[in-house]
Order: sequence, then C-alpha cells, then structure tokens
Amino acid sequence: PAPSSLRCVLVGGAACPEPLRRRALERGWPVRTTYGLTEMCAQVATQRTSDDRGVGPLLPGVALEIRDERIF
Repeated sequence: PAPSSLRCVLVGGAACPEPLRRRALERGWPVRTTYGLTEMCAQVATQRTSDDRGVGPLLPGVALEIRDERIF
C-alpha cells in the first residue's frame, strides 16, 4: 500500500501501461501522468486527478503551439 503521507506520484518519460496504472490506483497510489519536453523544461502538463485520462491541461505560464505536426 501507498504511505499515507504520499500526495502524488508523477509518471513521465514514457507512456504508463493502463493495466499498471489501474493496479496502482486500486492499491491507493495517487498516480498522475505528466508530460514534458527535454528541450524546453521538465514538465509542461500534469493530470489534475488520478481519474483523468491523458496528461491534463498545460501548467500555468506554459504556451504551446502545433505547427506542421510539431510542438513548439
């Protein structure tokens, strides 16, 4: 089980397999998917709750633009 003091576990760097994520949530681990760009900063978006799908909205102060299928 997750320690009672644990507020959030950020998972990033690669996609988290859904069965693994589901098992972690069922066992009380507060898992949140995060996304970042190595070239820009470590983190640009994070799930708001463990129930959300995807990585959530952009963090405050982050602007994103998609041009020619590339992220800027």
